[in-house]
Amino acid sequence: MTGKGRNKSRPSKEKKDEARYVLDQFTKTDLSKWQRLADGLDAHHISLYFYLEGLRKLHQEDVRKALQAPASVSIAPNNWSRIVGYKYTLAPLSAAGSIVSGGRFNIGGDLDPNQFPPFPALYIAENYETAYAEKFGMTTSESRDGLSGHELALRKPTSFSHVSLSGELSNLFDAGHNSSFTEFSVIISNFKITRELKASARRIGIKKPLVIDPTMLKQTLLGNDWRNYPVQYQIPANPQVFGRLIKDAGYEGIVYPSTKGKGKCIAIFPENFEGSDSYMEIADTPPKEAGCTRLDSKTWQDLTG
Repeated sequence: MTGKGRNKSRPSKEKKDEARYVLDQFTKTDLSKWQRLADGLDAHHISLYFYLEGLRKLHQEDVRKALQAPASVSIAPNNWSRIVGYKYTLAPLSAAGSIVSGGRFNIGGDLDPNQFPPFPALYIAENYETAYAEKFGMTTSESRDGLSGHELALRKPTSFSHVSLSGELSNLFDAGHNSSFTEFSVIISNFKITRELKASARRIGIKKPLVIDPTMLKQTLLGNDWRNYPVQYQIPANPQVFGRLIKDAGYEGIVYPSTKGKGKCIAIFPENFEGSDSYMEIADTPPKEAGCTRLDSKTWQDLTG
């Protein structure tokens, strides 16, 4: 029946709540557009990586000599710091975890090992504050929404261990100075980006790829967004590629300013301890149950397996 006095239907409470909590709206056309953009970004970055990788291999001897041009540095770490998860407390010098998941300057098994062979690195920091900041993203005095760094990482104070380390490292690449990258930048400045790669960048609306100078190179190595490439495109990040080149040039590690704290850090490449007198060892008396407490030319294989 119809009638002049009929009440208009009212929206249900469920529909009101549904409208109230809509955070975004998009169409199938939007989804298709975004998918095309994502595919374009993937194709561009992967193509760019393998193109530059080909050039690096073609000029690998020049690259190696350029990286060996700066004088290497020697450091005798005294009570430097390493923070590890509690379950690794008895093996704080092991770099095996870095092979499972790569770090800033090493490639891990989280990428395709057939295309990107993993290699280990042991990361240490100049002091506890720097080690904590590198591990949890902020210093012990900082907080976010009332939560500390380890709380944001869902860790209790008793769920990680701090170990003091001392030793001697005699052949390190110093990434703290722009001058260290000068000769390497000269080599890669001759790498020419193809018209196809420039065109693909224009199509997806990003800046065209360019060859970077020493200052820009240092910035990209120490940037906080380095994980984007391994996660989004399944290719190594710039610092991981650079770490491989430094390892292949024979350096025992890279010393670099912390990106989170105020001290220095070292990424040690244990493989290059072969035939070297360099070593790192636990500075304090370790628990009797502890495994290998010294990393050197005789033990590096045990600590990376």
